[in-house]
Amino acid sequence: DLSFCFWTIDQEQKLLTFDSNIDALALKESVSVPFETDHQYNIFIDVNLGQARVKNLLLDYGSNGSVALNKEVFATLKEHAVLGNTFKEKGIQQTGIIGESVVLSREITWSDSLRIGHLNPENVLLKTGKTDLIGNDFLSRFRVTIDWENKRLFLSETGTQQAISGSFGFRIGTSPKDGIYIQSVTENSPAHKKGI
Repeated sequence: DLSFCFWTIDQEQKLLTFDSNIDALALKESVSVPFETDHQYNIFIDVNLGQARVKNLLLDYGSNGSVALNKEVFATLKEHAVLGNTFKEKGIQQTGIIGESVVLSREITWSDSLRIGHLNPENVLLKTGKTDLIGNDFLSRFRVTIDWENKRLFLSETGTQQAISGSFGFRIGTSPKDGIYIQSVTENSPAHKKGI
């Protein structure tokens, strides 16, 4: 059972380590964050956004995205001016194992106010989603050590900071049937203004 050892995920070094002892360096240079789990060993943490506290975000290394918040939480943060300007992203996205296309319509924004302990990364992409989760785009910025026994995460910055998307406001997709196509466009972006 892998929950009886310490896991360290360091995407910058492309290392996944399982150990019976926690790395002393990881403790010294890290922020310690308590977490909760469920019966499937999913990990849930709380984060701060501005003066607000968002509870029970799922750590999801299987999600390529950054931070997703359900529409109610996103709307509440927006209503209380915790979030800055938001934009609509519309198009289609591929889901599931076979990449089935579904309609995409969500709000997005970038924030410098998300905090985990004293960690305060810049340009965090926040979007509306079905679940409140922290995806791999955000997690890849940190070396993460999981202490299952004490239910603690140890996060240390790796030096990898994501820049605001340089895609000019659109994302592309591929499929065997359609080839390469425009998957979604963000309102008021350069792509949107050019009529894409």
